[in-house]
Amino acid sequence: LKPGSRMAKVTPIEHLEPSHGHTTVQVHAAYGGLRDGGRGHLEPFGKERSWRRRVRVALAQSRWYESRLAVMIRRFLHGKVLLAMAIVALFVALFLRDVFVLAQVPNNVECDVVLTLVFALFAFELIGLALTDATYLFGFFFWMDLFGTVSMIFDISYLAGKDATLPIRVTRDGSTSNIIVVRAARAAKLGARAGRVSRVLKILRYMPFVQSDGSKEVKIAKVISNQLTNLLSTRVAFLTICIVVVMPVFGMFLYPEMDGSMSTWTELLQRNAAAYRAQPTEENKEWMRAELIRFADFYASLNYGPFRACYGHEEGDAFVCRPDLLDLTVKLPFTEPSRKASIRVVRERLFEAAFDLSDPAREEAAASLG
Repeated sequence: LKPGSRMAKVTPIEHLEPSHGHTTVQVHAAYGGLRDGGRGHLEPFGKERSWRRRVRVALAQSRWYESRLAVMIRRFLHGKVLLAMAIVALFVALFLRDVFVLAQVPNNVECDVVLTLVFALFAFELIGLALTDATYLFGFFFWMDLFGTVSMIFDISYLAGKDATLPIRVTRDGSTSNIIVVRAARAAKLGARAGRVSRVLKILRYMPFVQSDGSKEVKIAKVISNQLTNLLSTRVAFLTICIVVVMPVFGMFLYPEMDGSMSTWTELLQRNAAAYRAQPTEENKEWMRAELIRFADFYASLNYGPFRACYGHEEGDAFVCRPDLLDLTVKLPFTEPSRKASIRVVRERLFEAAFDLSDPAREEAAASLG
């Protein structure tokens, strides 16, 4: 140094406080240096290049950032207690909905209560880190945590989630578009799950096996290790999200590889019922009964099928069966599931058939868990 030049005071490295996978040294390096006086404020050298960096610097230089409350929140967010809570909450967010589908739970109450608590924990962590950690704000994991937290509303029934007490209804006009909607919903579900999976990689940085011991000799190595761990976890999270989100999009608009037999059988039985109502002869009655037997036999060897078929009329959104007009007392091979969301109701004018899809729903949930 030249005589008379000033030098910023730097806190000894053994006294530095880790901050979201970074130490203060990393933060200072990221923003270019320190303000004179060595109080730990950030002062970038040269011209600011992005609004994101300007916001981070403003946060780090604010009085709030060094306040006692901010330091306490930051330490709690990086502590072992919240780490354990975050790990449990992460697995709950990823798998609880599928566990309830697998068990065919008929209501939403228990699942909604637990997921609401998880949502609150994720929101607290997101807001707390954004307000107390300059290296986290507007970074990769900030956006992934935001995406994963917001996606929780699609698992909570009273917000935007699927209601376990309501069956899936397919009408004649929306049968084709429903297929694309279902595929888009599945792709969105995978994307939302990918956003939550990124939390796994973020949590790994705080696990003991990726952290160094506390001796002075390894402090520099710890800083470098944290940088490399952060870089690696970001790349792996990004690659995982790309695979999970992008791959299903390619099959979203392909020719529907779905079973159209439910709609076809419902339309066929509606025509037979209309013919019988127009000419209620014994011949048409026997023909109608024979078609119903064929309808039941068609699904006898499958893991899904009809449990109700009736002729009637619509009253608003509801369908009223009228066995007095047309008696369809034929034994069907399936029973009504306890979880209404596992029921698919297909309506064709004056005929309605309800199908039990509980086994396919269990298989899909088991595949998601696996």
